[in-house]
Amino acid sequence: MAERGAGSALFGLAVSVWSCLHGVVSLECGGSFVAMQLDTDALFDREVEALVARVDASSTGGG
Repeated sequence: MAERGAGSALFGLAVSVWSCLHGVVSLECGGSFVAMQLDTDALFDREVEALVARVDASSTGGG
């Protein structure tokens, strides 16, 4: 069984995923992306896809 405590790789991955999504959502809610003229829907989709790939790689031992 994989470790799930505060020092484990799984916990670190979960915190990393949460902080990335939190950052993107916070910047969007704060209006920080407006001046950048970004497609925020596409940005969010790319971030989620990248994070899912990272989690998948971690769960299969590839990362």
